Amino acid sequence: MPGDERNWWALLGGAGIALVGIGFLVLAVDHLAGEHSRPVTLVLGGGIPLLVAFGTVLAGARIARSDAAKSTVLRLVGWWGFGIVASASMGIASVVYEQSHGVTLVDTTYIVINNTTVGAAGGLLIGHFYTRSRRHAEQLAAERDQLETERARLEVLNRVVRHDIRNDMTVVIGWLAALDEHVDDGGREALERVQTASDHVVELTRIAHDYVDVIVGETRPDLQLVSLSDVLETELQTRRDAYPDASFRVGDVPDVTVRANEMLGAVFRNVLNNAVQHNDEASPTVTVRADRVDGSVIVRVADDGPGIPDDRKESVFGKGERGLDSSGTGIGLHLTETLVTEYGGDIRIEDNEPKGTVVEIELTVASSTGPPSSARVRTGND
Repeated sequence: MPGDERNWWALLGGAGIALVGIGFLVLAVDHLAGEHSRPVTLVLGGGIPLLVAFGTVLAGARIARSDAAKSTVLRLVGWWGFGIVASASMGIASVVYEQSHGVTLVDTTYIVINNTTVGAAGGLLIGHFYTRSRRHAEQLAAERDQLETERARLEVLNRVVRHDIRNDMTVVIGWLAALDEHVDDGGREALERVQTASDHVVELTRIAHDYVDVIVGETRPDLQLVSLSDVLETELQTRRDAYPDASFRVGDVPDVTVRANEMLGAVFRNVLNNAVQHNDEASPTVTVRADRVDGSVIVRVADDGPGIPDDRKESVFGKGERGLDSSGTGIGLHLTETLVTEYGGDIRIEDNEPKGTVVEIELTVASSTGPPSSARVRTGND
């Protein structure tokens, strides 16, 4: 089995390193026991090699008990062996060089052994960091490949949702409009329900399209200067047309530009949709206002719905989260939070009084072109 093979490689490689380390350890102890020189020589010539050899033994034992793959063990053993050969060669060359110049050396064997002991540990340490960086690079490559695959799938889904489904729904809505004059009062309610459901499907395709655009994007969005009042006015008018039974009230909105992009409309569209769709009132009331606070503007969207329990306020923006008794996809508010975060802003949920929810969207103000004004944003449903 692959798991057994992997463990055997780790056991053999780790045991080999530990056994050689024990050999270095025994030689270091022997040298230390027979050393009667100065304390400095005692430490450098015996103490340090002793500690290094002991560390090598521990490292070998750890490798032997691990589930390291064959390739990992071979890399570690390879670097360890390279350290032994390189340091031993350097030790021998150093001894030969000194002796050729008339220098008398004592315990030349231990000089080479101590040099090799330290070199072996150094090679093992290099192998550890190299293996770890290699493994990290392989994980990143695998994650990158997976992301590319998911991105390709999302792009296909985007094309299907954006073109095929939406085009078919456009045909359905067109036929519903043609049927309007042929339906009597008894079938009027059923026709309106079908019309509402069809409009909802089209809206979902738009949300899905926006969501895929944000998720598939490889880089952070290019932020621009966007007029807050213009975007709010456009989205409020669209929501009024989509929900004629709802009342949209607008307070003061500062005439400012914020750092965002063309997706800012999706932020307010999703919040306004949720304020109506998850409302338990026959004629929902949604109130929108904005306040300038230092270098930010806070847009507050308040509804008179059932509200959101405190234990769900933090998680409601999660992907797949749905409102109370919702049949939606759960991606609208997740998309909203994702966009606001990309803009460097913040979004939070508070309770409305006496009932309902307030969604606060905080955005960074880029510039101000005038005092707070609601003149550019119509109030009411007219």
